[in-house]
Amino acid sequence: MGLSRLPLASGQRHKRVFEDLGWATQSEGNHIVLTHPHHSEVFLSIPNHDEVKKETLKAIIRAAHLTDEQYAVFFNSKSPTMKSTRESEEEWFRETVEADGTKHLVCQKCGQALCHTRSLEELDVARRDHPGQCTRTL
Repeated sequence: MGLSRLPLASGQRHKRVFEDLGWATQSEGNHIVLTHPHHSEVFLSIPNHDEVKKETLKAIIRAAHLTDEQYAVFFNSKSPTMKSTRESEEEWFRETVEADGTKHLVCQKCGQALCHTRSLEELDVARRDHPGQCTRTL
């Protein structure tokens, strides 16, 4: 996706999108610093401006391990007052666990089986990546 297709919005608006994706605000000042419980080595720093430059947003999206298209899906599919991360996950995914600890993750929007694993990291990747690739939109 080219820069022209990235959304222009305030740092606060982008913060709400990332919070809905599981990122937590650590501090706010001239920049909003966010961390993710499953990516502790990554910090996102969003300028707390009325409008975040598209080049800056692209770098933030990359640091969050997302594509522009995935971010656009979340940005455009949610209102400025978004649902909590937990509610979003419950809408998107159904997880079941076998007796041996193997977990199954299924998209409730398109019905695709996403994971059959014991790895929490693989489950997190599927939860993070699938909404941007889902064949059924919200």
